[in-house]
Amino acid sequence: MALNSEPQAGYSAAVPDLKRSGGIGRVFVLKPDEIGDFVLVTGALRVLEKHFGQESLILAVSAAVAPLARMQFPAATVIPLAFQRRRKLVNVTLINIILNLPALFKLAGRRVEAAVCLRSMRNYLQTVLFYSVRARRYIACTNLLSTRKSRRRSVVEHGVKCLFRPELLPYPPPGEHVPSELEANRLVVCAALGREVEPAEIFPVLDPGLPEVPLDQGAWVLCPFSSSVTKDYPVDRWVEALLPLSGEREKRPILLTSSPAQSEQLKLFAEALKNAGVGPLELWCGGGLPELVRLLSGAGLILTVDTATAHIACALRRRAVIVHTGQHPGVYGPYSPDGRQLWVRPLPPFKAKKWWDKVDPSRVTSAVQEVLGKKAEA
Repeated sequence: MALNSEPQAGYSAAVPDLKRSGGIGRVFVLKPDEIGDFVLVTGALRVLEKHFGQESLILAVSAAVAPLARMQFPAATVIPLAFQRRRKLVNVTLINIILNLPALFKLAGRRVEAAVCLRSMRNYLQTVLFYSVRARRYIACTNLLSTRKSRRRSVVEHGVKCLFRPELLPYPPPGEHVPSELEANRLVVCAALGREVEPAEIFPVLDPGLPEVPLDQGAWVLCPFSSSVTKDYPVDRWVEALLPLSGEREKRPILLTSSPAQSEQLKLFAEALKNAGVGPLELWCGGGLPELVRLLSGAGLILTVDTATAHIACALRRRAVIVHTGQHPGVYGPYSPDGRQLWVRPLPPFKAKKWWDKVDPSRVTSAVQEVLGKKAEA
């Protein structure tokens, strides 16, 4: 499964154990991304936690992810970052700098042993955030945005290289079993620890926490919506996929879930399933990220699309069928930590705008039957 089992050039000859060496004793990790992206790095964070100690971690994450980060790493210092995605009256970069001034003040002047960036497409603000701490070492993959023809970005990247002398690693190509995002995390952690880290060590890992949200034993959970409608599998195709599976469900309910903002959309989705004869159904669109993790931890099967729920299912090692757009192959997926997560992707050739035309519902049905019969891989 390993893409490269040889030690990477440039490893430090000796990386101090901060718990015993009397060193600075803190590690700064920048991951200013969406929910699914954060879940993808939880395995890498577990490796850093094991070596340095959870209390030594300083995690800078998006405000939406902060509750999950605190749930998973309660002893770590979590610094939430606020981002506005679209321009409102003023330049979006300027407003984001203003929104993140509190975080910048918290980070400025902090001394850490190492600053680790687990984002490979860094805008100007994220670059400032990364280098705002005083670190002995700065470790990241090369900024993929620097490959674009921009004189200003080239000047900025050259400047930070001269000022901070970061250890920049080549971003890996797409992989078949270990997507490039996971492999990039592995390479960065290898450099931080000065030793080889096995691919299995950086697969996402989530602690479901206690108590679990009450859920009927073995119930199926269907999360049909992503943050973008272009990633959603049409409801009529879900109907075709689910109708033949009533025997496999053994009258267990299907729990439909979404974000609170998608609750009205979820009700319409549920009505369409019910009218087509798919049931029994229950709706759950309350609570936050920690509650969603606890809910999914008790599911007998998770059905979803290219969204955070897919990565949460993998991180919880739950049986899952993920209907994927097929975009960015080998970058964010597919992967399966224990062999019980199946990604159903469009058959080529396909057009990105109508990718679902190449995902016949019968393939989803077959994937469910296959994953229900799978045992966890050793």
